[in-house]
Amino acid sequence: MHEALAAVADPEREPDRRAWHRAAAALGPDESVAAELASSAERASSRGGLPTAAAFLTRAAELTPDEGRRAGRLLAAAQAELAAGAPGKAEGLLGQASPLRRDLLAGAHALRLRGEISYALGQLDEAPALLVRAAHDLATLDPGQARDALLEALQAALYAGRLGRSGGGEGAIEIAAAASTMLPTRQSQTRVADHLLAGFAARLSSGYAAAVPHFRRGVSSLTADQPPAELLRWAMLGCLAAGELWDSEAQHVLASRWVQTAREHGALTVLPVALNYLGWYEVISGRFATAEVLLTEEREILAATGNKGVVGAPGAGELLLRVWYSQEPEARSAGAAYARESAQRGQGAADRLRGVRFDGRARLPGPGVAGATRDR
Repeated sequence: MHEALAAVADPEREPDRRAWHRAAAALGPDESVAAELASSAERASSRGGLPTAAAFLTRAAELTPDEGRRAGRLLAAAQAELAAGAPGKAEGLLGQASPLRRDLLAGAHALRLRGEISYALGQLDEAPALLVRAAHDLATLDPGQARDALLEALQAALYAGRLGRSGGGEGAIEIAAAASTMLPTRQSQTRVADHLLAGFAARLSSGYAAAVPHFRRGVSSLTADQPPAELLRWAMLGCLAAGELWDSEAQHVLASRWVQTAREHGALTVLPVALNYLGWYEVISGRFATAEVLLTEEREILAATGNKGVVGAPGAGELLLRVWYSQEPEARSAGAAYARESAQRGQGAADRLRGVRFDGRARLPGPGVAGATRDR
């Protein structure tokens, strides 16, 4: 039946339907079918169908005869599942790929993905160390990817704060020092990730003035047209960089585009984080009703996926909203739950929320580099 359906499917107008039926009819490994499925996964991902892309890639891996190529497709499927809000499935696929890896580059990518999964699960006591190790492994194999992994490590360390070392990991300041050895010259820094890495490394090692030019270039690049994957990956650090520049307009623009892009692409792992940031900015702008809608959406996604991630439930945006509403009992309860949950996950930066004033003025530091590392 599936063979017949594949035969009548138009390869130009219905390539994905044809590929899926061919895969269902396959009796064993078949590279031609696997390659068609991999192409279908690319199209699905470009349309925002991350779960569909993951399904195509998983089936493609099952039908791939070559073990090395199968490992690559399993890693790609795991990446898609992670982005789609299913880090548990991503872990399972990563485990399947592990015994099939045949080269150092695949091993480095797998280690980086493991760090990304840990970060997505809110396991901040181990994510920075995994990502730093991946960066060192990638340094001679793919310097650009190495810097990306180091920037991800820095992002995780900023969230972890003083508890980032509890799992033997490195703190933000140590990661910033390592970044200085990997960065290209200023004239060669053309990517968003390089601007941001240079900015945060300078902020943590050399001071504010040295970081400003890099932050400006990074924020400017992110607020211009960027591929969706770049915006989804680096918008959070872009928001922090804009905060360091006291550019509230850029913060709001970035967070708004971040939310929109995550929705359009079904990126359910990053969408709650983006909603939390945009909700925070709406609160401090006085748009409480808009913030309430955004934070409600965040809670619903966290409940649906079953993953509290780095945001936690409630997140900082929710806590700030309760403070600005002067709802002292609710704010105290939310703050205690947030601090307790954050400590369990190795998120030491949450300590800075303990000094909230419940007098309607909400004297609370915004998300930023200095706030995240102050207790160091």
